[in-house]
Amino acid sequence: MTNGTAHGVSTLATLDQLINQVETGRLLFSPVEESSAISATEMAVACRLLEVGYPLPPIILRMQPTQDGAHLITGRRILDGLVRYFARTAAASAQMVGRPTGQPNDEEDVYRVLGDKGRYVSLSGQAPPEYLPVRAMWRTGDFLAYIRGLKMTVDEQTLVRLRSEAESVAQRLRTFRVTVTTFWCDADELTELAALAEQIPWGCDKKR
Repeated sequence: MTNGTAHGVSTLATLDQLINQVETGRLLFSPVEESSAISATEMAVACRLLEVGYPLPPIILRMQPTQDGAHLITGRRILDGLVRYFARTAAASAQMVGRPTGQPNDEEDVYRVLGDKGRYVSLSGQAPPEYLPVRAMWRTGDFLAYIRGLKMTVDEQTLVRLRSEAESVAQRLRTFRVTVTTFWCDADELTELAALAEQIPWGCDKKR
């Protein structure tokens, strides 16, 4: 049984904050096996859900008194995918999957198709000008570089419309909030708590 010393605190964190914590080493987790890693196609679907505000499952962290960083307990696959496809620095992806360039294995990127009702696609190679890379959403310089390229391919009226849409989409994804619960306890105690939680049919409402 647990010794009663564990305690958890739940907060809301934006995707921007979570990715920054990974990049700076304040949020730690072991790499996801390549066979289990989220694909570009799956991430495109996830981005669509995130844009409309569909909630992600809660993330659970464990703090260790002897270390500065928190260890990720749940949500490893989706956070690994966010780092792979959204990361603003190569160092973040290199930390996760050992790739110095920060590129996913399939070398595909995820794009938001501007002017197409929230459609996201995965694509390798050259993308059409109205395809906003999700990577460009996380750093101002990258976003402005994308807009400069767009400016050379569309008329002024179209540019204003697409830029406004791009700014709105980037803001939604960067500020999307996830419930994060941080526990202060040892690993064995948190494992026992997780086993107890699995005994409860959370959210399994009976049909009337």
